[in-house]
Amino acid sequence: KMFRLYGSVRALAGYDNRQNFHPYDLNIPQVPVGAEDVRDWNTNWTINTTKLGFQVGVDDALTAVGEFDWKGENGDALRIRHMYIRNKNWVVGKHWTAMNTLNFLPLAIDSHSTSAHLGVRPVQVKYLGGDGTWNYQASIDYYQPKFDEPDSVDASARNILPNLVGNISYEQPWGMVRVAAMLSANKVRYTYEDSPRTTSSDAGLALLAGIKANLNENNLIKAHIQRTGGNSQYGADYGFGNYDMVFNPNTGEFQNLKAWGGQLALEHKWTPTLTTAIGGGYMSMDSKPYQPGDYFDQGYKALVNLFYRPGGILKGLTVAGEVEFAGQRTVDGSRGDTTRITVAVFYDF
Repeated sequence: KMFRLYGSVRALAGYDNRQNFHPYDLNIPQVPVGAEDVRDWNTNWTINTTKLGFQVGVDDALTAVGEFDWKGENGDALRIRHMYIRNKNWVVGKHWTAMNTLNFLPLAIDSHSTSAHLGVRPVQVKYLGGDGTWNYQASIDYYQPKFDEPDSVDASARNILPNLVGNISYEQPWGMVRVAAMLSANKVRYTYEDSPRTTSSDAGLALLAGIKANLNENNLIKAHIQRTGGNSQYGADYGFGNYDMVFNPNTGEFQNLKAWGGQLALEHKWTPTLTTAIGGGYMSMDSKPYQPGDYFDQGYKALVNLFYRPGGILKGLTVAGEVEFAGQRTVDGSRGDTTRITVAVFYDF
């Protein structure tokens, strides 16, 4: 039997040249544009990314995990990150979806890294298998699409079937390659103007391909490309908007929004204690002319950082600095960009 407490105490200080949205994740669709794009150097200090968790296990037969942080509602409420039970092959509960890019994102203070990041933690039932070289995951995820409807429409998501998600990876000492796919049976129940209540359905599809490769003992390349259709909320940058479906007034129906993105990054070890990551990403959405003008259309992000991990008696300590630059264009053609400098101190236990 085993019981373990673990966590990461984290303090961040951010310096922005715009009045940005919150102090830890720089999401491309939230870059200020138009009247909100006002140059205003300001600071944000936070400990809300601190994580605390517990793990309970019985030999190798069964493990229960709970993990929390303070990045909940309005960015300062207690939030459940993970809450699941698992054994060698099964995971039941709230955990990373099989449609994620975690293995392909560079080391970064910003948890959304170089952008185009797929990775939510839905309630799910997941099976894991493989022989160590070829590995796979398959799951059913609970998911309801998000959308903004005009005042003339009264709508609510009515998904009956869960999302079907799977991935397969090829892993070697030099790195790994993974492909993943997801199917969504999006359904919306709504009333439009004076018409009787009706239902609109649109099947969604997401695809992912990623690679990480050791160029040598000091350099690691990470890259991925992804495409979503009706399931953009699986993308971390879209998590604060309603980008899954849109109402088409020409047809009187809801339809999926398609998006794609990718990123490329290099991690370099200067010494055993000093590591740098440099990289960038791009995201684009198949926006519609009948969407609100302030909705996201396309954008980019780049970052460079330095991480110091002394080890020894200070094992668990990390001191890091990071510079990010991001910009976006909205449906109406408005543009904006922002720069963020972050300094962080972590202590993992």
